[in-house]
Amino acid sequence: MYRVWRLWALASAAGMRIYPGNHPSTSVATAAVAHLCAAWPEPLMEGVFAVGVSGALATDVVAEPLAPENGEIPVPKGPGLGVELDAEKIARFRIDR
Repeated sequence: MYRVWRLWALASAAGMRIYPGNHPSTSVATAAVAHLCAAWPEPLMEGVFAVGVSGALATDVVAEPLAPENGEIPVPKGPGLGVELDAEKIARFRIDR
């Protein structure tokens, strides 16, 4: 997230618009980007946040996957990033080496 913040700062200083998003991604990554957008000190962009929680992945790894509401991703309000990992899904995808 630090590197994303740095890129956004450079783009903002150059007067460029920012179109944040993540394609495709789990709700964990989407929540992180949503929090970064919400914490940004100035308006980021025109249009909607381009997200990868559109069903492109076979499944998500959280108990309640994030979903767009009226074309926008709400910033999760729970502890941490605001999403809870689903232990059964994590176990299913785990690869022991």
